[in-house]
Amino acid sequence: MDPVSLLTNAPLLVTVAQFFQNLDMANLVIGVVTLGIGLLGVAYLILTFMATPQPQTEPAEHVAYPGVDRLIVPLLLPIGVGAAIALIITMMSQILLVVPESVATPVALFIALLILVVAAMMSGEPRLPRGLTYSVVGLPLLALVVAGTWAGVVRYNQAQAAAAAAAYAAANAPATSLTEITTDDKFSKTNFNVPAGQAITITVTNQGQAIHNWHVLDVKDDDGKDILVPLTQPGQKNSITFTISKPGTYHFQCDVHPTEMTGTLTVKGGS
Repeated sequence: MDPVSLLTNAPLLVTVAQFFQNLDMANLVIGVVTLGIGLLGVAYLILTFMATPQPQTEPAEHVAYPGVDRLIVPLLLPIGVGAAIALIITMMSQILLVVPESVATPVALFIALLILVVAAMMSGEPRLPRGLTYSVVGLPLLALVVAGTWAGVVRYNQAQAAAAAAAYAAANAPATSLTEITTDDKFSKTNFNVPAGQAITITVTNQGQAIHNWHVLDVKDDDGKDILVPLTQPGQKNSITFTISKPGTYHFQCDVHPTEMTGTLTVKGGS
């Protein structure tokens, strides 16, 4: 594969391209405005810090930082800040994916502006009590984690319910090609859903040691014939094609084992 094809087929690049293709003009404008507000907020924080007088007093005795602090703090600080940012982004994304789409953007803008305002107020104070700092930062972060976790659980449950509903719908969708396996004395499937007015083909394979068949009792084919797969010898298979135009639920059985081997055929009409 040539380098150009390799780049265009890279999963990350494809994802980024699809992301920008799915953006409409409204989302693009909102994103640009939000980015601009964020950059203005950062500039304001920098200017506030530079304009705030710094204390000029020196400690009575200069105490050098231990070497371990000079090594660990520069490493842990950016990692901690990055982890906090990742946590905030993750929790916010979960919340915004749960709330209605019409309010997701205003909620995101409000929280972003609230963070900028609080940060600006804190940066304008030369000294803040440690307890107040922890409260201003910790309580909103805790509330965000709780709300984001709740939203993530809600989304997970919704995804599980949607997957179960899709699997159920797929399993119960009307089909025109049916397969049945008989053993001694059991049908592999005891419920079928088929569309009304369409030709249905069923193939019965006998994997047992006894003779079996497949016979619908409550209705006849549109041609007036019995819907009956003939007696099938062990290791053999038989197929028939039939059409039922009248929706309803009908019963089928193996005529050789009418007590043990039974099932229902549901004919579904068009919506």
